[in-house]
Amino acid sequence: MYAVSTHFHGETIFSLDRSYAPYFGIQVERKGEKKVWFGKRSMSKSTYPGFFDQLVAGGLRMSSRSAIKECQEEAGIGRAIAERAMPVSIMSYEQIEGCKFERYVLFCYDLHLPRNFTPQCTDGEVESFHLLSIPCIKSVLETSTQFKPSCAIVTIYFLIRHGMIKPEQKGYLTLLKSLRGGNFL
Repeated sequence: MYAVSTHFHGETIFSLDRSYAPYFGIQVERKGEKKVWFGKRSMSKSTYPGFFDQLVAGGLRMSSRSAIKECQEEAGIGRAIAERAMPVSIMSYEQIEGCKFERYVLFCYDLHLPRNFTPQCTDGEVESFHLLSIPCIKSVLETSTQFKPSCAIVTIYFLIRHGMIKPEQKGYLTLLKSLRGGNFL
């Protein structure tokens, strides 16, 4: 039996035999089996070539229409699926490289994709797509620099929001404080 709720960690509304779940459009998230799609940036990109990046990212105007357009252009995600993207947070960070100082504001969305969905490289900015398990994502974040920095920030916050990095873990409060330390103005 699966516990059915309106959102991750939400109150259970009812239980459903797992064999019926696909007919009700319910996303199944069994412990340890949640996976996340990432794009691997094209080697021809001038910044962070070959690094992991969000499935969809880019300079967005403050409208859902822009997010839908980015979904279609960057990963071949159709409008019907893209319209289900839910805004979940806003993050900011600063980046200093040599004499260059940049500030960014990131509007973050969660989008649950159908199990049978496979992203398509449509604009040449992504070399390939990879469906990574949570343990794999955590390992890559902890042991390498294979994620584009902004992608690492958003991914770490995703792991926290979904209870995959827990308060009892060493450094949790420092990590959370650093993620919320930006200025959104």
